[in-house]
Amino acid sequence: MNGLIVINKPPGISSFRALSPIKRMLPKKTKVGHTGTLDPFAEGVLVCLVGGFTKLASAALGHEKKYLVTVSLGKQTDTLDPTGITVKEGPVPSEDDLLVMLDQILPKYHGSICQTPPAYSAIHINGKRAYQLARDGKDFSIPSRDVIIHQIDCRGIESGEIKLFVHCSSGTYIRSIARDIALDLGTCGYASQLKRLDAGGFSLEE
Repeated sequence: MNGLIVINKPPGISSFRALSPIKRMLPKKTKVGHTGTLDPFAEGVLVCLVGGFTKLASAALGHEKKYLVTVSLGKQTDTLDPTGITVKEGPVPSEDDLLVMLDQILPKYHGSICQTPPAYSAIHINGKRAYQLARDGKDFSIPSRDVIIHQIDCRGIESGEIKLFVHCSSGTYIRSIARDIALDLGTCGYASQLKRLDAGGFSLEE
């Protein structure tokens, strides 16, 4: 049994758990995987691979993705998402000021950019996952990486929150974009909501 299933993952569960209903419907020992993890707090497109299609996972991981992210300004969490604890707070500019500043700031995030992934991420540091080191309170640094932002637009500002559409290359951390844009706005922030609209050409409508 081979195939591909596009899942609309709900927020609050891991990508691994999102595959459980499919595993229960398939014959035992059927291989099931996906083409790219979504954080538990995030929702949206998760491409599930079944049977022989799981061999395509490594190739599919390099595909572009599209997101809608809500950046909450005024505080930053250690995980850069709503599951973490507040580690920093700052003033929130007015909506008029945010509009003016975003017009100047967002072009900086278009094209090839260098970003530092979050401490709470699955990146390997000396053989261990970064999030494991962070949970253990270890002191470590994560190398910056180059990623490509094909498009980034503001889709709304309300009550200290900015909604952004991001079309990016594989390996881009949207939580890092939320953190960095907030800093450029003279405050701090985190990704409070994240929806993946498209992964490798498979859309939420599917």
